[in-house]
Amino acid sequence: MKNVIWTPSASVTATDVLSLSDAKLWLRVDTDDEDALITSLIGVAVDRVQNYTGYYLQEVSGTFRMDAFRNTYLPAGPMVSVSSVTYTPDATPITFSDYYVGDVGSSPYINFDSPPAIDTENVYPVTITATVGNDTPPAPLVHAVRLLLSHYYDVRESVVIGTIISGQIPQGILSLMSEYRNVYFQ
Repeated sequence: MKNVIWTPSASVTATDVLSLSDAKLWLRVDTDDEDALITSLIGVAVDRVQNYTGYYLQEVSGTFRMDAFRNTYLPAGPMVSVSSVTYTPDATPITFSDYYVGDVGSSPYINFDSPPAIDTENVYPVTITATVGNDTPPAPLVHAVRLLLSHYYDVRESVVIGTIISGQIPQGILSLMSEYRNVYFQ
C-alpha cells in the first residue's frame, strides 16, 4: 500500500507546454472562434499526461505527505530539489535531515537513514517540501499532449452512432508516455 500524497502549490501552465498557436497549427485551425475551447483542451491533455505518468512538464513546488518514514518512490517527478523534510509527532514540526533523494528515470525516491519512530494520531505526520518537474518537457510527452488534444478536439461526443468510442487513452499515445511513467504508478 502506497501512502504518499502529492499536493502541488500551483498548476502547470498548460499553454507553456503547448502554445495556443502551436496547437492551432497542429489542429489546422485558422480562426480564433475556438481559442477558448482549444486552450481548455490543452489543459485537459497536459493534466492527463501528468496524471498518467507522474511526470510534471514544468517545475512545480509542493509537498509530499507520508503516513510514516519509509523508503519509497514518490508519485511526482522528476525531482528537482528537496527544501525540507519535517515530521509532526505533536503540534510542533521537527526537521529531519538524515535522508537521501534520487531519481530512477523519472521516478524519484527517498531513503531515510535511522528515522525516528513516530507514535502519533496525525494521519500524515511526515512532510517533504520539494520541487519536481522539468523546465524543458521531453519531446515525446509534448507530442502525447498534441495527440490527446487532437483526439479530444475531434471526438467531442462519448457516443457516435456506428462506432465505439473508448474513454481509454489511445495505444499510440500510451507508448509515447510509457517510457516516462513513474514506477510509483506501476
